[in-house]
Amino acid sequence: ASLPLMFDTNLALSNLQNGFESWHQPAGWIATNFHSYYNGGAGALAGNGEPGGLHFRNSRFINSGGVGIGLHTSMAYSGHISFDGGEIAGFAEGMHDVRSSFVVRNTIFRNARYNLKWDNADHLQQPTLLENVTFERLAPKTQHIVLGQGGLAPGRYGDSWTGTGSQF
Repeated sequence: ASLPLMFDTNLALSNLQNGFESWHQPAGWIATNFHSYYNGGAGALAGNGEPGGLHFRNSRFINSGGVGIGLHTSMAYSGHISFDGGEIAGFAEGMHDVRSSFVVRNTIFRNARYNLKWDNADHLQQPTLLENVTFERLAPKTQHIVLGQGGLAPGRYGDSWTGTGSQF
């Protein structure tokens, strides 16, 4: 079996849409030391399709003005996302949606509206893990974790955590 192409120490700077856009990467593909700065739509768009997932290690996605999305995928695209070490900051939304599982470790989030948001949280499977993650506010009303369609009221489609207390 062959190994995926190495993607190490790359920079995406000031693109109109996405700093990095990926489609149908093989399982095991990893972007290491990838830096995405001041891109319009998203720092990275994971439009992989099966069977791959998108994996970032020691990467930074930085934007200004609280616009765009740091790392975005959707139910129709990627089955698994991992982000291990680094920072996603300056966007409206730090990480938005994932199809079935995610692993985020050793990462700092500092975004305007949401740090982590999964509209289809009822589809999350294992492994789904947040480990040693720091959430900071970029704006006074930043919500750290939003599962479902958002809002502060509890319920299947409106669970969120704003960093005050331990309940979603």
